[in-house]
Amino acid sequence: MNDNGVVGFDYTAPVEITETTVTGAALRPFSQIRDTFETMVCVVNASENCDHALAIDRVRLSYSRISEPDRFDSGLIVPVWSFEGRNDEIYHFGEELGGGTQASTTRGTVLAINAIDGSVIDGAVGY
Repeated sequence: MNDNGVVGFDYTAPVEITETTVTGAALRPFSQIRDTFETMVCVVNASENCDHALAIDRVRLSYSRISEPDRFDSGLIVPVWSFEGRNDEIYHFGEELGGGTQASTTRGTVLAINAIDGSVIDGAVGY
């Protein structure tokens, strides 16, 4: 953008919708989504050698493309609750790695939950 307006636009992730699988699907009540979040956020972020301090500052309902396992050329567009914020991680290294700790901070989606069936979505694998 410049003073004259938009001068360019990159469309890097095109999606072609070829069919509607379900019409009129009902979303789960947010209270159920919240319960799933409260249970699963600890499970998803559990690690033997890493401590997490999570700060959720935004909860967003949007659409996301969910891939089929082992098939990334097709998928479903589904409504997803994204719990977003900061993840402060402190890694503890064993004696075989010299001991000590290392800290890192990431921002983004801490946990995503399918708004229709309540399943947790792993962004790393796409489903």
